[in-house]
Amino acid sequence: MKLSTRARYAIRVLLDIAERKHEDRPIQLNDVAGRTGISRRYLDQIVMPLKSAGLLIGTKGRHGGYQLSKDPVDIHLLDIVEATIGPVNLVECVQSPQTCERSGECPARMIYRLLSASMKTVLTDYTLADLGKKDVLAEIGTKVDILEAAL
Repeated sequence: MKLSTRARYAIRVLLDIAERKHEDRPIQLNDVAGRTGISRRYLDQIVMPLKSAGLLIGTKGRHGGYQLSKDPVDIHLLDIVEATIGPVNLVECVQSPQTCERSGECPARMIYRLLSASMKTVLTDYTLADLGKKDVLAEIGTKVDILEAAL
């Protein structure tokens, strides 16, 4: 399973805006496009669900742009991912068992539920602010190394 480009870019966009929150002015998408390498056209598509989810505030006009609606420490990565791609589910039957006639007796469904819950846990454990902290990133790297070594 891959995390969609839309979700990854949404994290990149919000991180870019978060890094400029000290500027105390709306951040224009043309500037975000230049710094992130994401096309302006695609940025327009990404910011819409982020606004709808209440993660961004848009300001119209010549000096308009976007600002975070709350502090980066209060924006969990799960909020961003689910705003852009919907609920995190490895397979549809995890959230909606009625979609599969075998979900009641399917032993693999428990693994799917575990994987989905694990992904949600990790995405909830970390915030937008954490991505800007070298010590947190080092801690994550250590966790990944331990998990990969166990495989």
